[in-house]
Amino acid sequence: MITELVTWLTTRCAPQARQLGYLYEAIAMRERVKRCEHSWRSHLTQASQFAQSCIEQQPTGGIALVLGSGLGLDIPQQALLNHFDEVWLVDMVHLRSTRKTWQNSAKVRFIEIG
Repeated sequence: MITELVTWLTTRCAPQARQLGYLYEAIAMRERVKRCEHSWRSHLTQASQFAQSCIEQQPTGGIALVLGSGLGLDIPQQALLNHFDEVWLVDMVHLRSTRKTWQNSAKVRFIEIG
């Protein structure tokens, strides 16, 4: 509970994201995935595999635009980074934990709409 509160207080995002509950829901989703990891594992794996098959059908290079990137748990990061010159992740909110998983790549751009 304290972790969620600290995240809510320290996450930089558009005021609308807070007001409309997007920040709250992003935090809640992250915690739900942690609590129910076993139940989520199959869904996340299947979604990632589907995305990877779509990536493989695209020409190499250019920009990958991921709309609704959310927590990024179902995004095949390495496949995107290897296949495209840039990866743009678009959503209302990107939590610090999400940014941290991508922080080693200069190819990634976080875009927050709101």
